[in-house]
Amino acid sequence: MSEYNGTPETLFTIPGNVEPGYPLDAIECALSRADATLLLLSGQFDGAGAERLADDAIGNVLWAVRGEIGLLKKMVAHGYKTERGKGKRADA
Repeated sequence: MSEYNGTPETLFTIPGNVEPGYPLDAIECALSRADATLLLLSGQFDGAGAERLADDAIGNVLWAVRGEIGLLKKMVAHGYKTERGKGKRADA
């Protein structure tokens, strides 16, 4: 049975040629995207009288942020997995 559940995040894998450690530029990019998306969404609730987005659009915005968080988790997991043991002495 496939683990694919219909989201792009489930298809995302770290390429085998990525250096060990945390991909900081990619992490910063994902954080910036999520932050900007939430900043735009927060405008819907600031009482400024802007036209409200449809509920399905707001739901998709939140789903997009959850997707960015899912990608962040995979990048952090890669960093953790490839950094473990690094710098430790063999006799430790």
